[in-house]
Amino acid sequence: MSSNALIEVAWSDLFRGSKTHYIEAWHLKESGPGKKADKRTSIKSTLGPRATVPVPIEKHIKGSAKVGSHLFVDKYNVGYGAIDIDIYPTNHKQVIQELKNNNIDNAVIVKSTSGGCHLFFFFEQDVIGVEVRERLKHIAKLIGHEGVEVFPKQNDFDPVWNKEKNEGKGGWDGIGNAIYWPYGPDNSCGLDDDGKELSIEDFLNHASGKVIKDFNSLPKPPENKKVNTDHRKTNNKPHKEKENYREVLKKGPPCLATLNVQGIPEGGGAGQGRDRGMYNYAVLLKQANGIVDLENLEMFNTACNPPLSQNVLDKIMNSVNSSEYFYSCKEEPIKEYCKKEECRTKKNGFG
Repeated sequence: MSSNALIEVAWSDLFRGSKTHYIEAWHLKESGPGKKADKRTSIKSTLGPRATVPVPIEKHIKGSAKVGSHLFVDKYNVGYGAIDIDIYPTNHKQVIQELKNNNIDNAVIVKSTSGGCHLFFFFEQDVIGVEVRERLKHIAKLIGHEGVEVFPKQNDFDPVWNKEKNEGKGGWDGIGNAIYWPYGPDNSCGLDDDGKELSIEDFLNHASGKVIKDFNSLPKPPENKKVNTDHRKTNNKPHKEKENYREVLKKGPPCLATLNVQGIPEGGGAGQGRDRGMYNYAVLLKQANGIVDLENLEMFNTACNPPLSQNVLDKIMNSVNSSEYFYSCKEEPIKEYCKKEECRTKKNGFG
């Protein structure tokens, strides 16, 4: 058996979904960093009056087609699930760190066409779709992305051809949403546990080692229990919750949001300088929360290449906490990405 044939078999085993329905992009244009790709989709099937060829896995692997699948293997069960973090582009190293912080080691990380993040969970045995949905919603919440899309997006898969659909041209009801696979003709790809891009062969080996044998090993949502609060005293004093690094970043200078994705290399040139970069993130945290905490500072440290040592982070944190500082707007690495007028509109921006 040829290497492509072996890859095709391994791919089919991993992305175990519908054998009768799939999606294929008939138009695909990547729109650059920070923008969603222009992708237009056709729903295809081996059934019905417009029956087509079986799922073209070989074309996808060779890069001549962009294909995706419906996750259901039958009406109620799926072979895999996914969380779609549609932030363009995503800092994938921060997502990886969030997974590690929550002891979730069986997610397979993929950089999507638009630079977002898909987290795939592959199951050894088929699992009821509605249970997968609830479990992945909980995982998304744990890693700080509550409310993002999870796949499957529906509870069952019951295809019915509707000849009246699409202004009488016909179409499928009851199939719900599919998700595109990584690779194909665009720059989407799998990442290893350090955030490094993988070849398609290495991706299959990596993902195969993360197949989930016991679905119940995934974190479970807590049971809803009514708590009797009658005995509690009322405290009218307002309490400010500490914001995490994602919330802080949204309200901070746009230059720091850019660096968080672009990364901060060693050196003192444009866009470089890890120590000064982390100093500015520390200032941002203090502006937002009144204090720099190590947990959030470490998440920003994932933008550094390589990350700063614990000793250096401690010095930066202690220094900023001990006195009043402000952003070093006229210095690298943030000078290159300065957007002063936009920054003034941010709660924790300049001015």
